[in-house]
Amino acid sequence: MLKIRKNNDVIYNFIITFVFFSLIAVICFCKVDIVIHGRGYLQIKYKNILIEHPDGGRIKSLLVREGDMVKKGQLLATIDNSYIAEESAKTMQQKKSVQIRILRLDSEIKNIPFSIPEKINDDERKYYISEADIYNSDMKSYRDEIESSESIEQKKRTELESNIIKSQGLEKELEYAEKQMKLVGNLVNMQAAAKGTLLMKQAEYQRIKNELAYNQSMKSVLQAEVDTATFETEKIKSKFKKDKNEELLKNQEMLMEINARMVGVNARKIQSEIYSPVNGRIQKLFKSNPGSVLSAGGALFEITPDNVPVIAVVKLDTKDREKVWQGMTATIDIGGTGGVKSKPVSGSVELISADSLTDDRGIRYYQADILMNIKGNRELYPGMVVDAYIRTGRRSIAEYIFAPVFNGAKVAFSEQ
Repeated sequence: MLKIRKNNDVIYNFIITFVFFSLIAVICFCKVDIVIHGRGYLQIKYKNILIEHPDGGRIKSLLVREGDMVKKGQLLATIDNSYIAEESAKTMQQKKSVQIRILRLDSEIKNIPFSIPEKINDDERKYYISEADIYNSDMKSYRDEIESSESIEQKKRTELESNIIKSQGLEKELEYAEKQMKLVGNLVNMQAAAKGTLLMKQAEYQRIKNELAYNQSMKSVLQAEVDTATFETEKIKSKFKKDKNEELLKNQEMLMEINARMVGVNARKIQSEIYSPVNGRIQKLFKSNPGSVLSAGGALFEITPDNVPVIAVVKLDTKDREKVWQGMTATIDIGGTGGVKSKPVSGSVELISADSLTDDRGIRYYQADILMNIKGNRELYPGMVVDAYIRTGRRSIAEYIFAPVFNGAKVAFSEQ
């Protein structure tokens, strides 16, 4: 009976352990969709499509005229925005600078040479030379500090070794003096030597004994000084690595921010080419000549579409605008009568308003048109309430749980 109970306990512990680690694995590795929620309504897309440009710029070329038939994805115009080009070049320079700085910090942490590659352009060479100068200065200061600390440590070790050698010599002298004192004492007892000679031997013995005692007491003091010097050397090394690792972490975070900014910059660069979102006819040109200046959010074309698709028109919070881009997939829940929702349908973001709008309550928002992929016979009517969930990425459950903690810590430890 006892054996069966032990086996049951083992099985029970195994199950608990398995469930625990399975839960940890799910939390750490199972990824879920990151979505942006927008609420709106269904609309039969009978109205013309207004093509706007969010950043504006100078019209470099116009490839269509009023009345032309266009196909979905056809290039209509190109926009020359020097600001976007300058921002892209500046961001690329910042990225390269941070990447080279990370290489320098890694070389300092690993205490390996920081070399300048041969096949690089002039701008990269400037960054490398600048970081190489910092590397040489930092490593010289570090090595000088280590050398000074190790010199003190070696001096203390030499003093300790001298103390040990001296103590060993005094121990031998004390042993010899003790023998001499006993020998003279025997001679005095036999009246073969003067008592003054014995007193001299006793005084010599006591002197050596006192000197040995003092020398032995100094040994612990010298050992403590050696330990302190060794600790200071290790402290210098650990502080150097700690400071460089902290600087490396900051630059890695900076690189991640630059990469995220590059995504937005590249997206705006792509917007320099204007494509038709549908098959249709150019109903109106708002700028008819190349070289014309287009303001940010300005209209370029009005297109009458061939087909009339059903779209979901939803409102997005202004804080979510930078996360949502044309072409992102979405899931749409369509509200039915009595609050009952039908089966969700998929879709993709077709258009986003170039500028924010204001509702009746004075709240600003962006409007997104989501083209729905409707299969089969669905009874859809304009005005139906919809909830759209636009997928912007994926994240593990652990990242959802700990993101507030990391964000709070980042704010707490930031300089005010």
